[in-house]
Amino acid sequence: MFFFGNDAVNVQVLFGDHITVVGVDYSYNERISGTRGLSWHVGVGPQVSFFDYDKGYKHNHWKNDDTHVDFAIRPALGLEFRIPAAPLAMHFDWKPWWNLSHGAHFEPSNFTLGLKFVLK
Repeated sequence: MFFFGNDAVNVQVLFGDHITVVGVDYSYNERISGTRGLSWHVGVGPQVSFFDYDKGYKHNHWKNDDTHVDFAIRPALGLEFRIPAAPLAMHFDWKPWWNLSHGAHFEPSNFTLGLKFVLK
């Protein structure tokens, strides 16, 4: 959602196997001149991951029945195509993951491909 000029906020929730991630990203967005609906963006935002490893699930770092929360910073760089005359957009992002808790580490090879509803 754009809140001022080229500045936007994106809220996302991801549901996966034994994990739920909630994040909020700020991004600066700029249209690519000579195109219709294509833009680039760069941003960053905090992410909170909720892990729940139930019995029978094996993981290298956590024991069975372990539940924990991780905090991360997630920069982003990507392209977006807003579908003309529709409140929809498609995006492709490079979103590395910098985990700040439980053995801090950086994962550079994360990408997203998505379809989103555009409010403004």
